[in-house]
Amino acid sequence: GTPVWLIDRREPELHRLLNQLEQEVADMAATKTRPGAETPIPASTFVPTLPETHRPEGRPWLMRVARRPQRRAKDATRAMWVDPKFLEHMTSVTCRDLCWWLPPVIWPEEEAIWRDALAKIRSAGAELFVCNAPWQIALFDAGQQGSRPARSHPARLWAGPFCNTANALALDRLAGLGFTGAVVSPELDEQALLELPERSPLPLGIVTAGFWPLCVSRWRAQELRVDTPLASPKQEIAWAREYGSNLWIFPDWALDLHQHLPRLESAGYRLFVELEEKLPPGLGQRLRTSPFNWNLRLL
Repeated sequence: GTPVWLIDRREPELHRLLNQLEQEVADMAATKTRPGAETPIPASTFVPTLPETHRPEGRPWLMRVARRPQRRAKDATRAMWVDPKFLEHMTSVTCRDLCWWLPPVIWPEEEAIWRDALAKIRSAGAELFVCNAPWQIALFDAGQQGSRPARSHPARLWAGPFCNTANALALDRLAGLGFTGAVVSPELDEQALLELPERSPLPLGIVTAGFWPLCVSRWRAQELRVDTPLASPKQEIAWAREYGSNLWIFPDWALDLHQHLPRLESAGYRLFVELEEKLPPGLGQRLRTSPFNWNLRLL
């Protein structure tokens, strides 16, 4: 009897599952033995089994994610958000040397564009990718036409922070899909973040710095202007920027967990991610930073 509101994409697979669930409910209603009485529904016998834990290996590494190619840095892996249009201006050498991040939302009518973009990147020799929705691993399916160029190498795929992974069972599911690592949800508190590596079947990463969006949307109000500061009644500043078909809304303060890096490393995290965004003209970065939910107790 609990209402569930579905606000994401309505794929045919989702319709099929909903129809199946609706039929199960109808079958339960049909099992009434007399008016006002129903056959009891047996209690669930499901017992969760935690996956085998992955022991952290190797040295920690830093990854900086930008919208455009950055200069080489000895202390960091360079990463870039995939931009199908900008790929036309990039050389194969540059493509090969980068880690590539997919956006959290790819709309069905644009899927072919993203497949072609990934095929071009992989043909250049790139191997490391970050998917920001679990289904995006299907874009690398060798059985899909155009998804695996003949000269490409097997892709190493990480689940990104927008997958919102927060527990060992979800990590185990990602491992089963073929991911080789995961950047955990940035919304977890201190205790949850520090305990998660003890139960993870995958190598883990975490976003430690940068601008984390308040939301990503396909729609915007007509009055909203991009790259222009927007003040709340309490004078909190946000700004919007369009990337492809999506509108990203950012606060003017950055996420910062740098002071907790030693504890995160000791807990077992090996990848530390910094997200870079260019501020709109005339807007300076506020000195204030945010630890997000680190200091809270979520449960």
